[in-house]
Amino acid sequence: MIIDLNRLRNKLCEEISFSFQENNISGQELKQLTPVEVCLQAVCPVDDVIAVSGKTKVILELVCSRCLKTFAYSLEADVELTVADDFPQGRLPDQDMVLFGNGLIDIDPAIKAAIDLELPFIPLCKPDCKGLCSSCGVDRNDAVCDCNERNIDLRWEKLKELL
Repeated sequence: MIIDLNRLRNKLCEEISFSFQENNISGQELKQLTPVEVCLQAVCPVDDVIAVSGKTKVILELVCSRCLKTFAYSLEADVELTVADDFPQGRLPDQDMVLFGNGLIDIDPAIKAAIDLELPFIPLCKPDCKGLCSSCGVDRNDAVCDCNERNIDLRWEKLKELL
């Protein structure tokens, strides 16, 4: 999404809402179940520096790290960005400041980065997912297997008596 900063300079505050659909949303091939909904507020307080902040929402299809089933994951991320044509006098550049000289800014990278930061490192279909049996491969959420009882290391047998 391209935003015209020249249009925002004359206003104190403006709300920007839009949605988009994209296959490569976070550098990974993630299936979107809903479009990415973005609601931002741009504030131009001082020194021609525009502060953009807001929220983005999307429902993605992820694969559980334990049972390998796909599941819908509702993701909500905060987006914050500082935009300026040039570094304001007397202000040091910060990491989040984006400079653009032509008055146009593409905020898609900031939105994608915010979504990427909110993706779970180990996606789970539910917090108590039991996963797959390492011996027979059965999904332990759906069926019970006795593999763990059969394959007991005899060196640990005495410890089992303590439980």
